[in-house]
Amino acid sequence: MKRALKWAGAGLLVIVLLIAGGAIYVWAVSQRIIDQVYEAPQSTFVYDASAADLAEGRRIAIVSGCFDGCHGKGADGQLFNDDLTFGVFYAPNLTQAFAEMSDVELDSTIRYGIRRDGTSNLMMPSASFHSMTDDAFNNLVAFIRSLPRTEGPGFDVRPGILARYIIMDGLWIPQAKQIQDDAPWIDGQQDL
Repeated sequence: MKRALKWAGAGLLVIVLLIAGGAIYVWAVSQRIIDQVYEAPQSTFVYDASAADLAEGRRIAIVSGCFDGCHGKGADGQLFNDDLTFGVFYAPNLTQAFAEMSDVELDSTIRYGIRRDGTSNLMMPSASFHSMTDDAFNNLVAFIRSLPRTEGPGFDVRPGILARYIIMDGLWIPQAKQIQDDAPWIDGQQDL
């Protein structure tokens, strides 16, 4: 009986070690993908408030989820997901971000999926903004910058083990890589 318990304990220990090793492997490989740095193309976008159409910018913000969507009712940010396996993802407060970021940083982040630190957006669907024309993008920027600046969450992404497995497996491709691989890195060509 003691021998059977000893073997059962050893078997359980091996299973625990395999699970822990697998989790460490998934974490390490996914972190390497998450930490990859991308070089943003030279941005030609220059914000021009005088040429902006705020009504059109509001329409684009609503259609694209920036306003009354992913980023909250007034673009003031909101919790997108919070659970142990998938992770914690906030859609940041755009009234703060658009006030603090330069035109080039906004262009790089939104239309090319590349954050200030050179890493890729994970949740922000930059690939859907990539082909937006400069005029449409100018309208969007003008509308968001016209909103009163409010308090709200900043950029906070902490992928859990399930999200990390999906990233490692290639089913969730960082936005900058998706744009780099599947879309031409040129100025926008279409309106939303």
